[in-house]
Amino acid sequence: YAKGIETPTSVTLEPIGVVSSPYAERHGTPRQATVDDPRVGKIKLRPDLKGTLQSLSGFDYVWVIAYMHLNTGWRPKVRPPRGPRVRHGVFATRAP
Repeated sequence: YAKGIETPTSVTLEPIGVVSSPYAERHGTPRQATVDDPRVGKIKLRPDLKGTLQSLSGFDYVWVIAYMHLNTGWRPKVRPPRGPRVRHGVFATRAP
């Protein structure tokens, strides 16, 4: 059914909530959740989305897709913090 439908060249996202974290700066934020003492962040959804989380308690994990609006740029290659000091393509790493 997808034949003849053009691939969009852009996508518009509408925020459904805001993530707050006890970490105000990226430096000092643990790279792995289990590395530092456990801290709790919060996701506050828009009021019009009341009821959308019903029955979510039966799951162990939730995928959160976040827009890193404070990021001021990016590089196509990055150097991971561990392992050989070699640059890798950003999509081959867990870099935001």
